[in-house]
Amino acid sequence: MAMTPSNGRPDPPRTKEGAAVPAAEAKGPGEAVRAVVIPAHGVRPLVSVVIPAYNAERFIGRTLDSLLAQTYPNFEAIVVDDGSTDTTAAIVEEFARRDRRIRLHRQQQGGASRARNAAIGLARGPLVAPLDADDVWTETKLADEVAAMAASGPEVGLVYSWSRIIDEEERPVAEIAHTKNGDVLAELASTNFIGNGSAPMMRTDLVRKLGGYSTELQDRCEDWDLYLRIAEGHEFRCVPRVCVGYRQGLGGLSADYRKMEHGFRVMRRRLRERRPDLPHSLSRTSASLFFFYLAQKSAVQGHYGRTLRYLLTTLLEDPMRIISRQYYGELGKWLIRVVSLPVTRYLWSDQRRWGQLRRSVARAFARDPAAAGWHHEAAPEVAVRLGGYDALMNRRLEAWKKAFTMRYAPVRAEPQVPAGRVAAL
Repeated sequence: MAMTPSNGRPDPPRTKEGAAVPAAEAKGPGEAVRAVVIPAHGVRPLVSVVIPAYNAERFIGRTLDSLLAQTYPNFEAIVVDDGSTDTTAAIVEEFARRDRRIRLHRQQQGGASRARNAAIGLARGPLVAPLDADDVWTETKLADEVAAMAASGPEVGLVYSWSRIIDEEERPVAEIAHTKNGDVLAELASTNFIGNGSAPMMRTDLVRKLGGYSTELQDRCEDWDLYLRIAEGHEFRCVPRVCVGYRQGLGGLSADYRKMEHGFRVMRRRLRERRPDLPHSLSRTSASLFFFYLAQKSAVQGHYGRTLRYLLTTLLEDPMRIISRQYYGELGKWLIRVVSLPVTRYLWSDQRRWGQLRRSVARAFARDPAAAGWHHEAAPEVAVRLGGYDALMNRRLEAWKKAFTMRYAPVRAEPQVPAGRVAAL
């Protein structure tokens, strides 16, 4: 018999080893998960913030500081130490002693997806908000997204906000500011407009029902994969405000290109299996955009051979890229870097330092609206004149949305739980 703690919430079901079991496993076969209606007035639902952490001692303190600065007080933070060998656990324990809303859960190293699933299995709140161990939030992030969720009906499964890419010193680099509301499956199948794993807030029961984050993707594109499964049956809402500082450095997950390719291809194959009605051209466009992103990332890291391969793959996936000014711009930058490579290698034997210098100079001469800090208020979106490939992409998306009925309705097929779903450890 499950014990009920003093806070009135029953403990989650547990395995023989004592690990929490996600609600989707705790229920009997065929039993539907009931949608939790978030109260719109007065009541503050508990938000479960899930933080996977592996050797995150450099940034985990800054991440937790931004969490504790939230104006929305009713949250719990579940930090899963994924077998760290540094002082990550000690730092989190110190925060937990100062604030009881923070809990530390330890497990053997299994990857970020398993760590997130473990935290989701331990979550007590009807809403779950992922936060990577090196990202930061503005102080109103939770309040803004809870308000957006409360103003929506049960058809909305995910709320997200804009993000700003920051470097290791929290200097602003770029913005991810796409406003998509309602049925977003076509746009999301084309590109991950949410942009990172720290921007959304989701319904806990829905995430458990869908099996959480897939571990088959090797911690690459696993957040995009989950967003797609949610979008197949639910609508999205956007908070048009920068609330996330998405940290990107020269190393980290995004530098492992082979795993990123594998994760994307598995995610794309699964989507085609679940939704064969989606046009094949949408899948090819998605691949073209993804490999162009990899070309940009590899160029920044100085991998010029790989950059050329990704640029060619981009063109093979979508030949209409030939009219993209952005494509020619990236190709021109690649050519300049290759031609100047002997000189830069002579002056800077460490190409990492050369890359840092190049970005510092570019940042100094750029018109940077975020000079006051990464968390400044973003400018409202304005209409821009699109030309060439961008205009073609917009027409494609509109045609896809008109050709296929993707609105939320009870008759829509339920998204399938992916094979190899991992229960919380």
